[in-house]
Amino acid sequence: MPLSCSKEMFVALFLSLSFPVDTQACDEGNGNTYAMIACAQESEEKAKVKLDRVWAAIALSYVVRPEDPVWLALQRSQNAWETYLNAECNDYLNELFSGGSIRAVMIIHCRANLMIKRYCSLYPPNPLKEYLDRRTCLKAG
Repeated sequence: MPLSCSKEMFVALFLSLSFPVDTQACDEGNGNTYAMIACAQESEEKAKVKLDRVWAAIALSYVVRPEDPVWLALQRSQNAWETYLNAECNDYLNELFSGGSIRAVMIIHCRANLMIKRYCSLYPPNPLKEYLDRRTCLKAG
């Protein structure tokens, strides 16, 4: 049974896939913790938008065949990746930098970096690859 979406949802998805996201790092100001956290949050949000866009594009390609084994495997892979993201960034770095004022910056940057790497790992099978920014993946290594 195909999934359905409203006209508004489809338009929003189309528009979100149509406009590139700037992933340039923001100016971290004078290096104070507040400025670094704000910058890290901006980077994380940009990375999340890119990852959400590629995921939406892939999901859209499977909307008429939601029981496809490749789609089901990709969903399991995404769930495992989200578990890893939380363990690596939230749990591990929280303990590593416990008590330090730089902890939040490190956690947020970790999340942003892993989101960009995940975005890049999803890039090749994406049916709408012309919407993706190759430079982002080259920078992520």
